[in-house]
Amino acid sequence: MSKNTGCNKSEISVVVDDHVREEIKQFRKINLGGIYPHMDLDNDVLDGSALTFYTRANNGEINSTARLTVDNPYGFPQEAYLAEYRARGVRMMELGRFIIKERHQGLEKTYYRTFYNVARNLQCNAIVMSMQPHHVAFHKRMVGLRVLAENTVSYGGPFSLACVVWELDATTPKFFKWLGEQL
Repeated sequence: MSKNTGCNKSEISVVVDDHVREEIKQFRKINLGGIYPHMDLDNDVLDGSALTFYTRANNGEINSTARLTVDNPYGFPQEAYLAEYRARGVRMMELGRFIIKERHQGLEKTYYRTFYNVARNLQCNAIVMSMQPHHVAFHKRMVGLRVLAENTVSYGGPFSLACVVWELDATTPKFFKWLGEQL
């Protein structure tokens, strides 16, 4: 079973049952396991305090997923780089496990609209992410992303991830124009 996010006009749903959660775990293994062989995709404690989003292709298979983790007692994987935000009492979420099987700009926009709206609705001020280096420039331009650290962790894969923060109050006008609306 799933629930539509209500944040947009898309088919993005939120996981609310264990069957779909297991489908997503398998989707993550297939799509992230080869890139990040040392990432533990079976025992991720953050899934318990997260909103996990997904879409299905016309054939019924999951074709995208993302996870927004609400701040929790475990902290975030990027915690070592967040002292400044913690000291200021910034309310954060972590965006992770974001996979779109086949790049589709419309779906990507829908996800980003969802991330922004959910974070705002939960009164969060920032979204922290670990990001592949080749995605950083686009996100700096589009959302005004701040890079906290480069080359943080690779999980045994070919990319050493950057720790980045999207400060929602500093979101660029270009982001809203990209979405085609003013939020």
